[in-house]
Amino acid sequence: MRNKLLKELEYAISSCGIESDLIKSKLIIILNNYEISDRCTDISVITDENEIEKYIKMFLISKRVSGRTERTLKHYKAELIRFFREVQKTPKEITSNDIKLYLATKEIRDGISKVTQKNSLRVVSSFFQWMCKEEYILKNPMNKVDDIKIPKIKKHAFSELEIEKLRSEITDIRDKAILEILLSTWCRVSEIEGINKKDIQDDRIEVIGKGQKARTVYINAPAMVALNRYLETRDDDNEALFVAKDKPHDRLLKSSFEKLVRDYGKKCGIEKCHPHRFRRTGATFALRRGMPIEQVSKLLGHESIETTQIYLDISEKELELAHKKYV
Repeated sequence: MRNKLLKELEYAISSCGIESDLIKSKLIIILNNYEISDRCTDISVITDENEIEKYIKMFLISKRVSGRTERTLKHYKAELIRFFREVQKTPKEITSNDIKLYLATKEIRDGISKVTQKNSLRVVSSFFQWMCKEEYILKNPMNKVDDIKIPKIKKHAFSELEIEKLRSEITDIRDKAILEILLSTWCRVSEIEGINKKDIQDDRIEVIGKGQKARTVYINAPAMVALNRYLETRDDDNEALFVAKDKPHDRLLKSSFEKLVRDYGKKCGIEKCHPHRFRRTGATFALRRGMPIEQVSKLLGHESIETTQIYLDISEKELELAHKKYV
């Protein structure tokens, strides 16, 4: 068994491009300190599906009470079902090694990215924090699972030229209103999806953001003009602010907004053109023009300035000029 394990380790190491001969001796010395035997797999692990379902259901209820949206709850449920189906143990039986093996399997066998792994781990971690808080388990198995480090990739705002390209390309009255609302309000696309016509009060809209938190966003002059023109063309009785063009003129959903923006981006030759990028663009433009970061943060609906800083696309040249001006 020891020799079999040694050969498997050598193969795994060499498959990663590392010369196994260089560390073979060290592996032999390390393995000599352990008793090694095959895991018994003659009898499959029996899981109580009703118990798993019970805890997932109670967890989702607690999250619903705390204000999570139905979309978020569906994501939690799907992720937890995937996890327990793979691990084949009940919540009270899960160990940190089970979670580590689950993540390793998703990465090696399924080719899942680090970002997806981190998102999955966030749901699992939230579940076991709740289990521990409710005293269904004494120790949280997540305490011995390291966080997944993801390299920070610089995300860019649209340039002034790209914005003007989009404005020139979009001639449709509804789509032009969508573009200007995105630029003016810095709303998440899910927030725009939920806006109704009656929510508009003069030049402002109250939207429901993450965690069911309400905040006020503002409509500038170009957005107001484009929006009024669009609403004048509406002859349906749907309460939604933006609807499909074809009857029965259903509320425009998140996926439709995303496809619409992506398609216009392709026509303009703009890469990574998606609705969320308008949030980053609005915040960046405002900061460049002198808006205090505290106000930018509040308009975005962030709880901390640290979160806002992630959104900003500030170049080294701009930092250099700011340093010369203020320091």
